[in-house]
Amino acid sequence: QSLNYVIIYLPAKANADKYAGIDYSMVMNPRATSNYIDLNLNGQFYNNRKYQEPPLSPPYVYIPYSSSSMLYITMSEYTANTAGFVYFSTGQLYVDITDYMIPRSSLLRLNTKSILQLIMPEIADQLPAYPIKLQIKANRQPSVTFQPNNITLQVFGSITAALPGTTLGNLFILNVTASVDVKIQISAIKLFGRTSLNRMRLSFGSDYIELLKVRPCTIHSPPQLFQT
Repeated sequence: QSLNYVIIYLPAKANADKYAGIDYSMVMNPRATSNYIDLNLNGQFYNNRKYQEPPLSPPYVYIPYSSSSMLYITMSEYTANTAGFVYFSTGQLYVDITDYMIPRSSLLRLNTKSILQLIMPEIADQLPAYPIKLQIKANRQPSVTFQPNNITLQVFGSITAALPGTTLGNLFILNVTASVDVKIQISAIKLFGRTSLNRMRLSFGSDYIELLKVRPCTIHSPPQLFQT
């Protein structure tokens, strides 16, 4: 009886921030046996200001029976993709980067000479060293795919190089498509993982100062380790 009371008055929604909330209401009646209790929750992010039905459906999640641990929690890619849908539709998937955010020890600086030396060395010396502000912004909803011991993230966006404080305005826009794999392992109370860049394709979207046109290129990167 006390368990029924808790389930009936269990909160079904919570705010994640001012843009998104998460709905974790039960999608079916709980299942209780002498060995375990199953609770099937929604796990959908939604727009706090204007509700929009996400363009995807939740998959069936199968949890194999095991009794070696007290609690098992399973999250599907649906939760991650509804979060991506909400933050993309509200215009929050972007970041501005300036030279002040780059470590002083870095050889790469956010100015015209340093950046253009990488992608347009032919004209790098023809411009003064103006400071550059980069804006990395998603132009499509990101896609997350869950597989056993592996998460694949696909992002579609643009990198805009702007010249703040000058009359030149934007320098160029690069279109970016990237795919990243994340392999996760849990040991005791630590989370280990390895990220690897499957591919990243860069191409020019716009060129505001009539510079050289650069052919699209594909970049691959070795795996990187992380630990929390």
